[in-house]
Amino acid sequence: MKITLVIPAHNEELVITNTVRRSFEILEPRLAPHDWQLVVAENASTDRTADLVTSLCAHYPRLRLHRLSTPGKGLAIRRAWEAHPADVYAFMDADLAADLEDVPRVITVALNGSVAIASRHHPNSRVSRSLVRRLTSVGYNLLAQRLLPVRVSDLQCGLKAIPHYAAAQVLPTLQQDGFVFDTELLLACHKAGHAITELPIHWTEAPNVRRRSKIGLYHTSRRMFLDLLSLRNRYTA
Repeated sequence: MKITLVIPAHNEELVITNTVRRSFEILEPRLAPHDWQLVVAENASTDRTADLVTSLCAHYPRLRLHRLSTPGKGLAIRRAWEAHPADVYAFMDADLAADLEDVPRVITVALNGSVAIASRHHPNSRVSRSLVRRLTSVGYNLLAQRLLPVRVSDLQCGLKAIPHYAAAQVLPTLQQDGFVFDTELLLACHKAGHAITELPIHWTEAPNVRRRSKIGLYHTSRRMFLDLLSLRNRYTA
């Protein structure tokens, strides 16, 4: 089976080298039975992210760099999936907050035909993150569940996998290019009747303050709220 695992990367020079090396160290033996590739979807970075990944490609034959001139997590993931066809598509965050040991389990569930998502709110998950991030996550999911016809405990956890047949059906319909991409992906899959399986995760918030500071919590939250309203209009009209 062919697997495309994407890491969206916008200005990730602080972590991307370690992320790629750790990913191959952990995933290579566990995904060895499959024809898999790791694609770094670099989108409009102004730092050395692309250069670092290019140099790493010489050492890792399964590593690919996919470049976009437009920023956006969702756009980066969609374009990388479209450019690298597979039986299962997956993505994970560049900071490795999700334990790499959990990645093969999520992919295996997708290989068996279900949309698979890691959930920080699963009763068996072990999560280490700041109080602010916890409250923001809980608030977002409560609001999304009130506005949207989908019942998933953690819409935004940065580790998901989707079978090819589901991706082929829903990807052309998606419009969210930013952080709400995850939510629209699950909403579209739910509306199309695809099973969604939530799995426990070991999650440790990224400790690098310099990296975290590039995302303004207030402005991001406001943008995500407006995007949720847009999804409500499109999917419940």
